[in-house]
Amino acid sequence: MKSAYISYFEGYDAVGSLVFNGNGEVTVEHNGECIDPSALKDQHCDYLLKKVKEVDSSVARIVIKNLMKL
Repeated sequence: MKSAYISYFEGYDAVGSLVFNGNGEVTVEHNGECIDPSALKDQHCDYLLKKVKEVDSSVARIVIKNLMKL
């Protein structure tokens, strides 16, 4: 079984100023088991930070403002 999620996130620089925002998506495959929401958030946040740093290297932290299941 697959579950799809979309997110809205903001990226902050080292001093805490908002420098980036965007949308993300994630698809999780699971076998009828519950998804650990904390792990999903942490892994998605790490992935977003890696991708955003490729576009804007000043981003030091990502905050997921909204994560919705489709």
